[in-house]
Amino acid sequence: MELLAAAALAEGLHVYVGAPGTGKTTAMLQDVVTLHQRTGKAGLVVYSGEDPREHPEASVSRLLRVLDERATLEGALFSAFAARSLVLYRPRTADDVLGVIRTARSPGRILLGIDDVGVWTHSAKLRQELGDLAATWRHARTSVFLTLQHVGSDLSQRIRSCAPVVRVFRVPASTTLEWAVDAHGLDPERLAALPRGAFELCQY
Repeated sequence: MELLAAAALAEGLHVYVGAPGTGKTTAMLQDVVTLHQRTGKAGLVVYSGEDPREHPEASVSRLLRVLDERATLEGALFSAFAARSLVLYRPRTADDVLGVIRTARSPGRILLGIDDVGVWTHSAKLRQELGDLAATWRHARTSVFLTLQHVGSDLSQRIRSCAPVVRVFRVPASTTLEWAVDAHGLDPERLAALPRGAFELCQY
């Protein structure tokens, strides 16, 4: 299955799961940009690894403004909200990510992406806050986009209970593959052979 048609993309809770190099970050950025263009909402994408703009298919991410790595949390939030722009932000600590999540819950009206969320979910406090945001996204009017590699360790049961739309990219033989097959009846051979950028769609 290819990327969702723009018309089918709705605000809400979106999860992109797959092995490294499968195109899940590119898909997340595409969806954030699409909803930004449709709704006019500010957007903030948190990333911890390589610059998402360097991905082969990520020409769309050049529509996002990348902040200097010395940018503070306050500066990143101001850059996003003040001009209703799309901002790429590399946090220094889990506390910075925590601040982003809390801000998204409070004023809301933002598109929040967290790339490779598993980097940060070792923090129990952050897992709690992320679960709270997932449970209240509709009230806060904050759409959430999360990329991850493992459903079991990176995506809490609480978030799974909030009915996210899940895009399953190529995954190795792991608990994530077992989850996709057992819980959603997806074909394991098909999942293991998906080319870069292709995914199977499922929803709780």
